[in-house]
Amino acid sequence: NKPGNYELLGKLTLLELISLAGGLTGTPSDRVVVIRKYKSGKSSSLVIELDELMLKGNPKYNLPLQPGDIINIPLESYLDIYVFGQVNSPGHIKVKKEGDITLLRAIAQAGGFSGRARKSAVLIKRKVDGKEIKIKVNVKRILRGKRADVILKNNDIIHVPESIL
Repeated sequence: NKPGNYELLGKLTLLELISLAGGLTGTPSDRVVVIRKYKSGKSSSLVIELDELMLKGNPKYNLPLQPGDIINIPLESYLDIYVFGQVNSPGHIKVKKEGDITLLRAIAQAGGFSGRARKSAVLIKRKVDGKEIKIKVNVKRILRGKRADVILKNNDIIHVPESIL
């Protein structure tokens, strides 16, 4: 709530510092990153699961802080993906950035294929360096394990055409 520099007066833990800073605001990520600098000049980062610290109250994650520690609690971030055509719930979907976002995951979030979907000719439209490119994907091959799933990018548009049959 109140980001900034905080002076360590005595011993202070991570949870106490978060409270001093007014708690969490917005939609925080599910982790806290503590960047610690050592006298040798080297630094390391510690990743702490926010649920373990805040919800479960696991004391193992309530680190004692040291002078110079940098605490970062990033906001949750999402990809915007648009799925149209022969899916059960076409439209805009927000996908939480957790690892790679794939074509199959986006189609699943759009309710899956409708009964009239042409899975062999799914089209992904993507902007690359200001130009639109089209990627034709045979999802049947992905489902059979004969092709890797396609990793999506922010603002990709997926079109699932209608089968002629």
